[in-house]
Amino acid sequence: VQGTAVVLLQSTTPIYLVGSTIIDDFECHHIAFTYDNQVCKLFVDGNLDATLNYSFNFLSDDLHSLGQEYDNNPTVLSAFYNGMMDDFRIWNYARTQAEIVANKATELIGNETGLLVNYDFNQGVASGNNAGITSLLNKAEPTRSGTLMNFSLNGSISNFIDGNCVVCDLVIDNVQVVNSTCGNPTGKITILYSGQTTGIKFSIDNGVTFQTSN
Repeated sequence: VQGTAVVLLQSTTPIYLVGSTIIDDFECHHIAFTYDNQVCKLFVDGNLDATLNYSFNFLSDDLHSLGQEYDNNPTVLSAFYNGMMDDFRIWNYARTQAEIVANKATELIGNETGLLVNYDFNQGVASGNNAGITSLLNKAEPTRSGTLMNFSLNGSISNFIDGNCVVCDLVIDNVQVVNSTCGNPTGKITILYSGQTTGIKFSIDNGVTFQTSN
């Protein structure tokens, strides 16, 4: 399967949960997987994309990895993820579709009820020399942060990079969006009022405060 989200549920006799939404379009997409009462659900950008009945057996000593297939041996790595990743979360309950939609474009604080893991990847210097960083911070529980393995941590590949995948829905009357970096804690949205040829610019900082200038 190419171009859609796929969840491997069992590797011995492979069982997959396969989505139908195309995601290899060089755009950011929000992927969510839930498991409740033997029902697996795959959501893409907040929309239910696939379901399958399957029974998991979770163990307290299960090991997990991000960005590659875990091979039961931390020195044996394969099936690397080729792409960018931003804001990874694990909850201790199955999130509803409404909850997924409400929070998919928002960075969390880290103390939300039921949140076990929250990697926002907001570390280091974008595309800089981050060789001194060895852990990926878990905002929900810092003592359970991840260990970075075999990252170059220098340059624009295999490193922390600039930008994020938070998407903003703007409904503004009679204006044209000319720049958008919302979702970034220091980002702004600049809009141009279309009724003026000289332009009146509004800078909206995280949707909280705004200022105007000619």
